[in-house]
Amino acid sequence: MATDSQPSKMHSSRDPPSYEETTQASKAAIIPKFINQLESARNGKSVLSILSGDELGVDDKCKAMEDADQIPAINTEKEAILLENALRLQGSHRLAQSVCYYYNIQHTSKDRVWCKALIEADIEIRWIVQRITWVHQQLLTIELATYLRKLNQRYWRAHRKLWIAEDGIDSRCAKRAFAFQRKNIDWYLSRELCEDCVRRGGCCGRTCGCCERPRMIDGLEKEGMHNRGHCTSACSCCLNAHGLDGNYIEDEITDLQDLHFDTTNTQYIPDPHTLRLLKGYIFYF
Repeated sequence: MATDSQPSKMHSSRDPPSYEETTQASKAAIIPKFINQLESARNGKSVLSILSGDELGVDDKCKAMEDADQIPAINTEKEAILLENALRLQGSHRLAQSVCYYYNIQHTSKDRVWCKALIEADIEIRWIVQRITWVHQQLLTIELATYLRKLNQRYWRAHRKLWIAEDGIDSRCAKRAFAFQRKNIDWYLSRELCEDCVRRGGCCGRTCGCCERPRMIDGLEKEGMHNRGHCTSACSCCLNAHGLDGNYIEDEITDLQDLHFDTTNTQYIPDPHTLRLLKGYIFYF
């Protein structure tokens, strides 16, 4: 006779699946079907209906669009923009951005020079702002005051360069996605760009929160200044964290040399890192 300390023979050797396991299994079965529906949709209205369903969350729907081989119903820019507008009217802005991203990757991504120019201009202006911040954190000498004036002049040249790069986006879908993304002051805190900051040893890998707030110390905020963004090699917090002396930072922006962004004019989808930067700077928010 079995005692209380002995397991019952009727007890299953395997616990029933958890809610999370059940959900994952169900999702794994739904996603291929969802992708097939997108690929088989006859027109934009059909795609809108599919994307408006509640079987999957927004993240999974966006990923499904990326994984689809072809969605013939949005093969033209006009079709993509009509679908994007319809999604925005119902408040589905992340899906609308995903439609822009899908169309760009499938039909206009061969020319990515404009995007690299924009990223380079953004890096340059962040480096200058972070360098200005470092100077103001030091005991200001005549030499540093002269250097600060040069940095201020350099900032406004970089500011114009960034404006030209932003104005040079030559894809309508990309330009629309970019305009919507930049309405959010925290656009740069996307998963893709935060991950990039962590991998480069920036403040997103620590608890300081520098990337989440303006990069100017009290009293230095200037209207219209691009003072928000991720770390560069001029970030004073990063210099301290890595035991580096800001006095020995050269004026050459090494971050630009380290930038990897593939602009090869090819029919093939670019490498994962290039895609992450493309998403983070243009399409996701």
